[in-house]
Amino acid sequence: MTTAKGTHHRQAILTFLKRESSASVEQIMNILNLSKTATRAHLSYLEDTGAITRSQGDSNGRGRPPILFSLTEKGLIHFPTQDHEILQELLSFLQTQNQHHLIKDFFTSLWNERRKLFETIIQSKSLSLTSLKDRLTALHTLLEHTNFQPAIKHDGDTITIRECNCPFPAAAQTTRIPCQLEALFLQEATGCTLIDSHFATQRTEHCTFTFTTQTEQEN
Repeated sequence: MTTAKGTHHRQAILTFLKRESSASVEQIMNILNLSKTATRAHLSYLEDTGAITRSQGDSNGRGRPPILFSLTEKGLIHFPTQDHEILQELLSFLQTQNQHHLIKDFFTSLWNERRKLFETIIQSKSLSLTSLKDRLTALHTLLEHTNFQPAIKHDGDTITIRECNCPFPAAAQTTRIPCQLEALFLQEATGCTLIDSHFATQRTEHCTFTFTTQTEQEN
């Protein structure tokens, strides 16, 4: 089922469902000229990956209502969009129109929502803001929830936060405003001083932030 041919058939099923909204096993097997066994196997695979879901169709008065399959939001990622390019064009347009403040206001609002989420996690998990360990636990949960795929390491006086995925690469490639505001948020969330940062310039790279737990008085 993981062969190139199997991948082709599954994509054909997804494309058919995209056009028809929903379809039964019989409709899919007939339009794609597949056996019922092969069709069910492909549908089962797509269900397991969360790309499609099943529901009960309307009864036509004869026998049981048919089972219909349709795309999920996750299944839609198999179809190309221009969101990435359009977002970059929008941000570039705002910059050329000297509307930098609108970009900053938007991402400030976004990170303020993250601050609220951080506080919610602290409260829901009965964590303490006075505990660095608890802060890092809450921060890791937040970054996981917002798809940054974080790795947080606390070694002596140094905390390193590495983010293996950027949820908004188009924005980050156009302007560093969201990255700079993120660095500020991370400093507030950890309660530590940012001493170094590396912002990824392409999606294959990772963003890395280094903090010190030492205060200026201790230094």
